[in-house]
Amino acid sequence: MSDVIIGVDEAGYGAWAGPLSICAMIIDDGVVEGVRDSKKIAEAMRYRLYDELRVAAKAYTIVLMSPEYIDKNGLDAAWDKGVTEAVLDVRRKYGSDVMAIIDGRNIPEGLENADCMIGGDDKVYQISAASIAAKAHRDSKMLAYDKMHPGYGFAQHKGYGTKQHMKALQDLGACAIHRKSYKPVKNPNKPLPKEELEFTAEGANKILKKIGDIRSNPKVSDWEVIFYEDMKSKVMDGRRLSPRQMFFLDAIRRRHFKHK
Repeated sequence: MSDVIIGVDEAGYGAWAGPLSICAMIIDDGVVEGVRDSKKIAEAMRYRLYDELRVAAKAYTIVLMSPEYIDKNGLDAAWDKGVTEAVLDVRRKYGSDVMAIIDGRNIPEGLENADCMIGGDDKVYQISAASIAAKAHRDSKMLAYDKMHPGYGFAQHKGYGTKQHMKALQDLGACAIHRKSYKPVKNPNKPLPKEELEFTAEGANKILKKIGDIRSNPKVSDWEVIFYEDMKSKVMDGRRLSPRQMFFLDAIRRRHFKHK
């Protein structure tokens, strides 16, 4: 691998509202201290690192794919287009066809000189940097949207699915930045999956053990891998999982590892 690479990552893939944010970045290894997977960094620290990364980067681009585009073309198409645009723009700024390493297991069709890496945001400095920039930039947009569309709680949940967000949809209906093709947005009064699994450390570890090496199953999505690893980390740290987190953790087990 060349010493110069483009790290690529996104934020907002699983949100109900707001844009999909994709960052491509060229930056030297270790030039900004504290860089790692953005999901493992506190919000205030992400903003501070984002400011430092923008100064230190040799070239970077952030592309925002709108809710309207996502509704019209689908989330995967929005991801493909956003990644391609971000990578090509960084190559134009840098003046070279630099190799791009994309977090996850997919490469947009037609994007040349690119590779992907599952868990890359925790393994490759440039991808970690891109993950921080993508998330901090998107979160700042969601804070602005919170003032434009009060009552939804965008400042707290950043557009992701929470009980607070669901209640706001029931009370207020969808606003301009909602992804209106999404089922919870189209019909917020329809109950979400029943939450029956209460947290116990023994129960959570049992599910985690049955899933085992989640990356060994090629049918598992990137989102499921990220969610599983986040839940596993919480359990190992002695933290409790909510009933909904337990439900979705077991849903991954039932969907892909039901033979165990």
